Amino acid sequence: MRSFIDVLRGNGWWIVPEVVLAVGLVAGGVYYNAVAPRLTEPELRAAATERLAVELEQATVEEHAKHGHQLSAQDRMLCEVEVFGVDPAGPGRERHLRTAYGYYLCAAGKPGTPFLAALMNAGPVTLHLDAERPEDRVRTVAFAQDFDAQLTEIMPEPYRAQAKKGFTTADPPRELKERFEREITNVT
Repeated sequence: MRSFIDVLRGNGWWIVPEVVLAVGLVAGGVYYNAVAPRLTEPELRAAATERLAVELEQATVEEHAKHGHQLSAQDRMLCEVEVFGVDPAGPGRERHLRTAYGYYLCAAGKPGTPFLAALMNAGPVTLHLDAERPEDRVRTVAFAQDFDAQLTEIMPEPYRAQAKKGFTTADPPRELKERFEREITNVT
């Protein structure tokens, strides 16, 4: 009777990569489902803030038009966001986030545009991370229409009062101004 080592030396060498791959997949699955870090709610809001700002900045000109931003192809948009609520609320894993509620401020312009001359837009925003269609991920309020009705449509009650007030600190607008001047105004 041949030993396992003898089989590997012969024609069974192919099993080694498969065993290594299987062990790697199991270890990855364990990490993904059990070991991945649980974040506090403020950490989840911070992660959602980054994702929402990227979504707004990387949207196409057509998607920006749906959000009320009138941009040309040469304009570059920068955004700052403050997320003040997530669903599900409380500590959890980032991959379980479904929705983020917040307030945004975006400024857009061609290279060399001064910050005060930039096209600006601000307001309540909701990011649906579980939306099936990309165009349904970001929802904002258009100021030409019934503000309260739209806000009720995109955001649950606990977050509406803060959404009407705007940012909780002056940090996001200041950070946007500094970033805009560095990345757009001072670029020629």
